[in-house]
Amino acid sequence: MPVRRRRQRHQEDTPLASVGSRAEPDARDTAEAARENARLWVYGSYAQPVKEKVATGAAKPFTTKSGLTGSVATATSTGADRTGRCADDGKATAFAFENPAGETLSWTFVGVRGVDDEVPEPTMRKILGTVRLVDGAP
Repeated sequence: MPVRRRRQRHQEDTPLASVGSRAEPDARDTAEAARENARLWVYGSYAQPVKEKVATGAAKPFTTKSGLTGSVATATSTGADRTGRCADDGKATAFAFENPAGETLSWTFVGVRGVDDEVPEPTMRKILGTVRLVDGAP
């Protein structure tokens, strides 16, 4: 009698969302930094190479629980012709602000949108509200 081998399933782990922060030395103001950063994260993660698939909303004032003030903007991709890991549409929300030294910095949340396990907007906003400055070098 032949031996049957179980076919192993291929498991792929793709994060539903991630965050990042960076300096924005070329931004004229926090609104520009927030809009451009959100657009770039969605383009790079979900829409590349079709820039026209990304829509970016207006930047709005935002203040975190710790008192950081700046601008927040959201960008989304729709209908990008992709296969594999980035086959879904994406979204990014970027918060740009100035630190006490006058440098413009940004914090961005980027994730998949339109799937069952999408991180809900209220959850993302709750996380965004906790952004704060810390003392010390990394």
